[in-house]
Amino acid sequence: METNISALIQELFTPLRIFSIIICYKYQYTVRLSQVVVHLIFSAYKISAGKTAQIHKALPTIWPQLLAIFSSDLISPRPPRFEYLLFYYNGILCQFISICHYVCCTTKVMKEHWRTHHQWFAQDFLQPSYCTNTAPSISQLLQRYTQVVICQRLYRQRPGLHYFAVANPEESDSDESEPVRTTIDQLFDQLEEQYQGVFQSSDCTVETLELNEATPWLRRIRWSQYLANQYPEILHSLIETPETYSPDPLWKIHQAMISISYTAQMIAKHCGYLIRIEIVCTEIDQSPYTPLQVYIDMETISAHLRSWQQIISFFARTQYPAELSYSVYPHYRFNHRQYKTWQYLWSLATRSPSPDPYKSDEDCTTPADPVKPSLFYFQPLERICLDFCIELLNQRIGADEYKCALVCALAVLDRSRTGWYTADSFSPILSKIIKLSRFFVLGQTLWLDPHTEQIVQHFRRERTSTDFDLDSPLDNPEYQYLYKDKEYQSPSSPAISSSPNSSSPAPLPFSQYLHSRTDKTFQKWVQLIIKSFIIRGTNSPFQWILDLHTYGIKISFSTTQPGHIGWIDPDRLLYKQLSFTTGELRSWVHSLVHTIQNLLSSDFLFFSTTTDIPPVLWASLADDPSEEKAGWSFLQDSRTKWPVRGDQWLINRLRSDQTLQQQFLDLDYRCFRTNTIKRYLAQVTLFREKLAILIYLCGGQPARIPELLSVRYRNTANAHRNIFIENGQMVFATRYYKDFYINNDPKIIHRYLPRTIGTFLIYYLWLVLSLVERFDILVSSADDRSTTTRTVLLWRPDPLSQRSWTPDRLREIIQRESRLGFYRQIINIV
Repeated sequence: METNISALIQELFTPLRIFSIIICYKYQYTVRLSQVVVHLIFSAYKISAGKTAQIHKALPTIWPQLLAIFSSDLISPRPPRFEYLLFYYNGILCQFISICHYVCCTTKVMKEHWRTHHQWFAQDFLQPSYCTNTAPSISQLLQRYTQVVICQRLYRQRPGLHYFAVANPEESDSDESEPVRTTIDQLFDQLEEQYQGVFQSSDCTVETLELNEATPWLRRIRWSQYLANQYPEILHSLIETPETYSPDPLWKIHQAMISISYTAQMIAKHCGYLIRIEIVCTEIDQSPYTPLQVYIDMETISAHLRSWQQIISFFARTQYPAELSYSVYPHYRFNHRQYKTWQYLWSLATRSPSPDPYKSDEDCTTPADPVKPSLFYFQPLERICLDFCIELLNQRIGADEYKCALVCALAVLDRSRTGWYTADSFSPILSKIIKLSRFFVLGQTLWLDPHTEQIVQHFRRERTSTDFDLDSPLDNPEYQYLYKDKEYQSPSSPAISSSPNSSSPAPLPFSQYLHSRTDKTFQKWVQLIIKSFIIRGTNSPFQWILDLHTYGIKISFSTTQPGHIGWIDPDRLLYKQLSFTTGELRSWVHSLVHTIQNLLSSDFLFFSTTTDIPPVLWASLADDPSEEKAGWSFLQDSRTKWPVRGDQWLINRLRSDQTLQQQFLDLDYRCFRTNTIKRYLAQVTLFREKLAILIYLCGGQPARIPELLSVRYRNTANAHRNIFIENGQMVFATRYYKDFYINNDPKIIHRYLPRTIGTFLIYYLWLVLSLVERFDILVSSADDRSTTTRTVLLWRPDPLSQRSWTPDRLREIIQRESRLGFYRQIINIV
């Protein structure tokens, strides 16, 4: 495939190496690298879109020095002709002054050039009446100050739309100059090739850090020394994701890692508070106040797991160097336990399903249904893969951390094709590794408990007959309980007879060993592993990761971040690849306001004008933020005198208006017109999407998507509402924020809406929502309806389709709306 693309590129384009640009054979002009796709699609080449994308991707690899754009202003005067560019024989060269080399093809353009660059005007050449000499005509001036030349140009569109004079292609060079020119070209081509060879060879490998480079992050990690002289392309290929549904054993291991993460997280979710506190300890005597939080959903598990999968990919591709197509790769060593576990893992992944080497035939921990296993069970490949991940953590770092296999793999992860990750970008990767490692430890230690089956039954809320989790911390016969009731007997052991010489009852042991426990329990295994290689002071890879993560956060907080916002002209804002003025932003917002107003008045409230709609009396709106009654909102405040009863107003309109009855009711069949109702609900979805963008743009500092989607307009039994009325303004106060699950401490942030947007929101909640809920019940099945908790959300699932509001959906909405109303620029900053 690559050979075919390369051959096709050679047929379509030719490089102009002196300027590092390419020329189209067919159309005889230069094509910018960014416009290759457009050029091939809209020309007469008839090349498919997929092959066009492959050509655009392969061009920089075939000609590495290819420039994105080259300005024809840099071309020297009268260069040698370029045979693949189109010739223009009507070129006009400006000779108004000797240093001007401007070329055009019409006299009108030349006169404009004289006026703008040489301050020439026709009246300057007019002579007074007493002079006998006549003024020169325009044709005489053009003949005097111009020269007809043959010219070429690189581009057909701006920027770069300039002509330049070249030698006449029909003039033949002398016999003596041609060999000389050929020799000169060959010498300079050889010089360029030698330079490019040395430059590319020195630039494509990892370089060590110089003493005068102020990069504290790289000095701390020392990865540039470990990966010195390695090729970034090779490093990136070592951690690439294997092809989906391929026979590659690595793909099976990747799929097993996803199942492990989900199962381990479910185990952590059902563990008690004390175990989840124990697993997050980073110091020996530390007492954290926030337990391990379990909030990752299935959609984001794959993204969080990618770092661990890349670590496994690195080991899988470097354990068998004979199969690699290159001999230069980072070296490391497994210890004995790691190597043995890896051999088990790879052998099971390469062969057909076989019995788990970690369990005996009598062990019945696998569910009866092999197709759909329980959430708390691991399959054979998953258990061995989990063991290998734990063994990577179960290592002691000695004199050098790069004797540790996990640290070596992390060095490869930090190197991308273009350079090193910064402390700001690599710290989140370390956070994901730390969190999933804790999940892995809980998943591993659960199946080391002798009563795992009973624990799993307890997680399932099933009854268990064994007191597997009722140990006493002090279970010593010397610690005894003196009882006074002679009839009291221990339910688990006989009473001890009293001494014949004693007048008081004999002491009874506080408890008896109901079972002889020779193995450690779940809790003890957790404590043992935590003290062995999870907390600081153990010289383990996990301690190294914790320290590096802490240092990365410190560097991120103490280092000045690069700015992305810039301003040019009076009010033009630059953000990455975006460029717009404040006037254009206001125009976009006004177009959204106009669209929402039309939807609200004509489609929802069934009025052609806004004068007939019941007004919102902002001055008389009252609210009690302290009211915590479930189901209560500002609409129920008795101090507010609403002009109409909102929950029945639209229903009454449908009852009384014959036009609306014909639109929504089929009186012949005595039923509602479901198609009309579905169109109505579809318009409601569009209204809410545009309203969400308006609130995001105009509601003060833009909220993060989870904050915006957590807004409730009514109280629930578990949470307080977020929408309030304050001094004649609509305000939504969010409590959820990015670090809520880490700190377990909500932060209330108030955001005030402009009066127009607040009016839209009140009309929706006051008049429209009650009819929408009734229509949704009418056309939706009982299984698709939202629960009570989700119903009170402002951004509840869409009526009819029940599509949920997610961060990805809100990004799609803002991209779509910005493309429609923002001059085809796509905003993706939420």
